[in-house]
Amino acid sequence: MNRLIGLVLAGMVWLGALGGWTLGPGASSAGASSGISTIIDPVGDTNPQAASYQDVTLGSLSKRGTSFQFVQQVAGPVPAAPQLPSSVVLMSWCWGMDTNPATDPKGYPLAPGTANPLEYLACVLWDGTTFSAELFDRTPLLTGGQAVVTPVPFTVSGQQLSVSVDEGLMDKPSTFAWDTGTENRHSPIPSNGFQELDFAGDGTWPA
Repeated sequence: MNRLIGLVLAGMVWLGALGGWTLGPGASSAGASSGISTIIDPVGDTNPQAASYQDVTLGSLSKRGTSFQFVQQVAGPVPAAPQLPSSVVLMSWCWGMDTNPATDPKGYPLAPGTANPLEYLACVLWDGTTFSAELFDRTPLLTGGQAVVTPVPFTVSGQQLSVSVDEGLMDKPSTFAWDTGTENRHSPIPSNGFQELDFAGDGTWPA
């Protein structure tokens, strides 16, 4: 079942020598990686409106130290400044995490009252000007609170996008279901105005 939903923004730095974008609050390469969960997706199974860099070919999840590393491979290189199609206000490359199958938070970044089983979402976003990455903690919605949005470290380089999320931002889950995909958003958040372009199926952590 597709559980991905559209999202929002942060800031970035261009690393010309490395050929990619990065954002680094708390970014670290320290610590050993522990296992990997992968999702394979065929090339070309997208919405006809998707660009090659919105065609997911592989998703992966691993853990390095206390941080989850979410990676998405796409069929074509992501441009330094993708052209937004007419009526599109935001492009997103997302990973969704269902840490509690018994709950379905309602609302943000969807329209108020709209239920979705994902407790957390991590997205790389392009708004026509800047790349950014955010983690959306939707768990407060279950008790009448507001979703918590936190900028997270990310990279966009060639055909790969990734985000790093400290486990504490997700309440240190020991196991959860996850998925990955791409979307175009046609209306501001919060709303249901988004279009799925590619969905790469479901995975589990640990694999």
